[in-house]
Amino acid sequence: MIILGVECTAHTFGVGIIEVIGKGKNIGDCGCKVLANEKDSYSSKDKGMIPDEIVQHHNNVAEDVLKQAFDKSGMGWKDVRLVAYSAGPGLDPALWAGYHIVKKWAETNGKKLIPTNHCAAHLSIGKVVNQLKEDPVYLYVSGVNTQIIVFDGGKYRVVGETLDLGLGNMLDKFGRFIGLGFPAGPEIEQLSKVGNYVTLPYIVKGMDVSFSGILTKCQQLFESKISKKELLKKQGKNVELPDYISKEDLIILQKMQKQLDQPISKEDLCFSIQETCFAMLTEVVERALAHVNKGSLVLVGGVGANKRFCEMLNKMCRARGANFYNVPMSLAGDQGAMIAWEGFLRKDEFGPDCKGKEIEVLPHWRADEV
Repeated sequence: MIILGVECTAHTFGVGIIEVIGKGKNIGDCGCKVLANEKDSYSSKDKGMIPDEIVQHHNNVAEDVLKQAFDKSGMGWKDVRLVAYSAGPGLDPALWAGYHIVKKWAETNGKKLIPTNHCAAHLSIGKVVNQLKEDPVYLYVSGVNTQIIVFDGGKYRVVGETLDLGLGNMLDKFGRFIGLGFPAGPEIEQLSKVGNYVTLPYIVKGMDVSFSGILTKCQQLFESKISKKELLKKQGKNVELPDYISKEDLIILQKMQKQLDQPISKEDLCFSIQETCFAMLTEVVERALAHVNKGSLVLVGGVGANKRFCEMLNKMCRARGANFYNVPMSLAGDQGAMIAWEGFLRKDEFGPDCKGKEIEVLPHWRADEV
């Protein structure tokens, strides 16, 4: 079975084409082969996401992205059995733009149209590409969404989440504040490699986390141009050289003192914001693994492409004898292949004319509402 999926929840317009492998009656025995996964993403140097511009972007690139997907897969409309699209959650104008595009494609070519949940698509593609038979703990970290999710009783359950900003959006806001482009995540990851740690708020409340205070603190530190030494003094830490010290240690400490006299840099803040936020999520997801007695963790969502994040989670899992899984870079961010696979999983929930559920777009559609 060939399925075409369209992603259109935010800045990315993507078309994925998959082949469902296996013909058993049990969907859980089927696999997914990605034949094409093409996309085009809106970006800006310093403005973030402008809804009107995103709509224009999606309308401008849709036909080209579709052609690229068909060319790469060697397929055409005659081969496609179902068309799935991301109905939510997401940016309202982007969702409607994508819906009207894909509805026209489906009607013109006589294809059944399946609305899917973007969050659930991230989860299901993470499970199938790692060939997992049992349901793991999912850590879903993207722009708007930061959630710890388990599948229980026939549906997804959110057992922990952000109380304010999604981590991806917080990093984009911080990146825009310090002059990085959109999306800021990849640039923050690169700058962090040469930064030093600065103490930031660490906000974990049970199974939930909060990022807004961290963002505010980083903005304040960036604007203040305060030196690392002055910051440590404000925190009540001793930064003076001791009275008695060997010559060798004196040389080392004098070098450290010179570093402390430097203002806190972009690189320091990028390193610190990553280490702090990733540590918070590592803590709560470890607690989730213990609470639900699961032996595997799957990281999904765009922020899951960060190598340092994967490293921290992998170390935690190894320490407790659990397995850590993520997805290939091509499937970590928003893309159409995951929408196509989720469409296959949900195909029986809809009638022949897609009247099983009256869904067009649902901007606030959570995974635990699927």
